[in-house]
Amino acid sequence: MAGPRPDRPVVWFHATTDMRAAALLDLADRLCTQRDDLAVLLTFDRRHLTGPRPARHDGALYEIPLDSDHPGAAAEFLDHWRPAVGLWAGGHLMPNLLSAAHAADVPLILTDIDESGLGREVLPWLPDPERAVLRVFRRVFALDTATFSRLQRIGLPTEALQVAPPLQDSLAPPPCSEDELTEIGEMLAGRPVWFAAGLCASEAVGLLSAHRHTVRLSHRLLLVISPSANFDPAALKALLDGAGLRHADWEPGDPIDEFVQVLVTREPDSPALWFRLAPLSVMGGTLSPDEEPGIHPFIPAALGSAVLHGHHTGAQGEAYERLAQAGGTQLVRGAQHLGDVVLRLIQPEESARMALAGWDVVTEGAWLIDRLSELVQDFHDATGMRDATA
Repeated sequence: MAGPRPDRPVVWFHATTDMRAAALLDLADRLCTQRDDLAVLLTFDRRHLTGPRPARHDGALYEIPLDSDHPGAAAEFLDHWRPAVGLWAGGHLMPNLLSAAHAADVPLILTDIDESGLGREVLPWLPDPERAVLRVFRRVFALDTATFSRLQRIGLPTEALQVAPPLQDSLAPPPCSEDELTEIGEMLAGRPVWFAAGLCASEAVGLLSAHRHTVRLSHRLLLVISPSANFDPAALKALLDGAGLRHADWEPGDPIDEFVQVLVTREPDSPALWFRLAPLSVMGGTLSPDEEPGIHPFIPAALGSAVLHGHHTGAQGEAYERLAQAGGTQLVRGAQHLGDVVLRLIQPEESARMALAGWDVVTEGAWLIDRLSELVQDFHDATGMRDATA
């Protein structure tokens, strides 16, 4: 069963999407920091995640696939891991496993659930086995009031139900020097800036074409590029020379020439600074089908930068979609469209509106992580006290 069981109580998390897995890993890190007497097991169904997750055995956090709901597999899982508490995120419920966990007196919590997660065959006319598996959960966090009402009608007690925002990774933004931030802000003196984070070689021609278009109409506009690790510096310099753009390599502490049009920074910590300074950030890896997205879009959103991106969001697609629904991102389609979007959104009121929408998305689920952390610990401690007095 994927390695030895730790010699301490196990808290069991189950994720049904990549975003939920990231959020549960964030919660797991928090729990392991707060409670060194606990270990966390994260399980996931490979059919519902974009790719298999690597197993991790660091003494506090374990990750394994959980693909079968056969009664024998369920019994083997529970016999081996003996979880003290279970937290299930999303739908795709496994009735045999969850019913067996309930029969073994494992307190169970369900979060991030709506009608689509339960499936059409479950709602609105639930057969008895599905009704039974929903009733095993002691707390249920529904994504909307419609699901809350359906669960009430199924028979779940109202005191066990709550409407909550989607579960998501809190992604604490990376820090930067406040002195450096102030110094560069004064150096730019209100100059409009946009930032290309993790730009890949296959995306550079289109991006530079867009910038060449924008500087004709916004002469002081500065583009800052943080290239991806595998983008050859000589190749980027050749593209900048060919585009006829005045450019400079930049490191912290360097002055910024008023007439330079493109700054290139390869400092690993530069995104933490420029996401704070640039009202617009285009996310490298999303503009080309040949690349993989790099930096998570919640990071610029948390730092007050409106997010621009292409179609190719990969495993981060759910995060981009969540930001898009709130108005915190802008999809761009080619170099001409990118240039037009930058000219429109570089206006302070436009970029501020998008940035605020992105901030709301990033912060809305923070209380849910706190509440789940409290519930998991409360259920664990109550179970421990019960066992001690049994």
